[in-house]
Amino acid sequence: MQLNSFRIKHFRSIIDTNWINLSLDNVTAVVGQNESGKTAILEALSKTFSDQSTQSDDLRFGDPLPEVWIKSTTNDEELDIALKGVEQESIKKIIKNAFKTERYAITWHFPTIADPTNIYSTDFEIYAPDLLELLNGKCDEIMGELFPQITQAGDTQNIPDDQPNNSDGKIAELNKIIESALSTVKENLFNLSPNFILFKEESGLLPNKIDITDAFELENTDGKQAALNYLSIANIDLKKLVQSETRDRTAILKRSNKNLTEEFLKFWTQTIGKVSTLQIECSILQYPTGHEKTGKPYLEFLITDSSAPLHPKQRSRGTCWFISFFLQLRASQVMQKNHIFLLDEPGANLHEKAQKDVLELIEKIRETSGVIYSTHSPHLISHEYIHRILAVERDPDHQENPTTVIGAHQLGAASTDTLSPILSTMGVSLSRQTAIKKCDNVILEELSAYYYLKAFWSLTKESQEANFLPATGTSNVTYFAQLFLGWGLDFIVVMDDEGSGRKIFNTLKRDMFLDSQDWASKRMYKIKDCHGIEDVFSKADYKKYVISDPKAVIKDANSSWAKVNKAAKAIHALKFLQAAQKNEFNLSDLDAATQAKITDLVNQIAKRLKDYADHP
Repeated sequence: MQLNSFRIKHFRSIIDTNWINLSLDNVTAVVGQNESGKTAILEALSKTFSDQSTQSDDLRFGDPLPEVWIKSTTNDEELDIALKGVEQESIKKIIKNAFKTERYAITWHFPTIADPTNIYSTDFEIYAPDLLELLNGKCDEIMGELFPQITQAGDTQNIPDDQPNNSDGKIAELNKIIESALSTVKENLFNLSPNFILFKEESGLLPNKIDITDAFELENTDGKQAALNYLSIANIDLKKLVQSETRDRTAILKRSNKNLTEEFLKFWTQTIGKVSTLQIECSILQYPTGHEKTGKPYLEFLITDSSAPLHPKQRSRGTCWFISFFLQLRASQVMQKNHIFLLDEPGANLHEKAQKDVLELIEKIRETSGVIYSTHSPHLISHEYIHRILAVERDPDHQENPTTVIGAHQLGAASTDTLSPILSTMGVSLSRQTAIKKCDNVILEELSAYYYLKAFWSLTKESQEANFLPATGTSNVTYFAQLFLGWGLDFIVVMDDEGSGRKIFNTLKRDMFLDSQDWASKRMYKIKDCHGIEDVFSKADYKKYVISDPKAVIKDANSSWAKVNKAAKAIHALKFLQAAQKNEFNLSDLDAATQAKITDLVNQIAKRLKDYADHP
């Protein structure tokens, strides 16, 4: 099940995020300064597909109760499971066809409902007004299947008393049947949905020790979740463990420690690389005589290497973080259900190398699990994945200074601190960061160009290194160029051959290249005869490989069609890139005209980069 977007209302610093798209490649990075509202987004999402409930602190004074909306789409196999229990074939067909299209994407609505304890439970609904309208529009067809006697003209004698024989009755009966069908689908979909698992450093790290209460539960304190994860993976019943003989307890924990250590070392090696010998140890002890808790049991955790056993908090933050997250990951796998990890500032207290290890870990686990993480660290952002970024800011123009969320495709609307890209927000000097290279940088007007050029580079197998950087708006191209020039970073600029692109060309030619046409042409390139990069494609290729709509009527240029139809340009471009990377088609599959334009564009950019390297 693919989660596509979310909307959060009336939650902490958030009034309304509006609809925000999640990245299609299973990783979304929520970026912003401290106190911008990054954690609030993760906390709100964690209240949905999980056992977490909203608390009184989550409410906004004087506002309605919080709401979290989530849109998702399903595949054929999932829809077949979701439709089990729906008997009417006509209704099953309509629901399946509707949910398979983007127009009728399933919307899951989570209004929170207050109870007397000031803790708020979550109600799950399917909100699909278009589907209801479609089902009601097929009233006669469905009723013909349900009550075939009604379709026989003039035959009213054989209609049972409980079956309607008039239009109003048919609609009323149909609504009941549809309501029952959607209720069945709702329950099945909820069972199919992935779990949201929130991992926060302050509460998710393995504790040094944790008390066991008289009810044979772990004390509700920081580290409880990590300790529970250990018990879950080891399949240990805490009550039975406490009540066992000392010899049996020791044997159980010794076996669990050995198995868990072996799994962790394998996990670390596969994710990060070689690691010195480490052992995870858990033991059950009792407070000694004279202690205020004399005789009370507690769990103690140690991380041992070749030198000495140490408590988790005596180890490096990186080691402790990775062990704790490993426990969370394995415990989630024990649940045997898909999950999406919500990581709150995963590298906040780790050094640069450890943060890069965390980013590598995220890349590994995204193959099987979704990841949404917050950060203000440049080392947890890669310029190759700008489509993953959500920029979070406070709105200074609003009286309440609420949190606003800016999607990857509208980053040009963010403050200049959020650009560069996103690095200035985190207080990092461009001369010291590693996301933007010192050479081979290609500044682009928008995100869609970034995706297309990445795809073109792959399709043509171009060997010239190119670091594509979308300025997310034509007005930001000049800002980027000035910034790069000031920091001594090599760059060229690529733009569309239309009004705004020509304006950028002339402005930079005048201000940066001493009004020299020759010099400017070596550092900048207008995509020949293209008002938008979409015009690189023939109309047939654009319809087949980009918008996936062979029946689209494109009278003028592709870029004009995209503008008139308000097409999701960046999303179409991203899907094209993903298809190219999966080798779903080759350059030779495209029309000759498209091949020629792509090859020329790649050659023009590569030539300028090579010339820059030879003659800076």
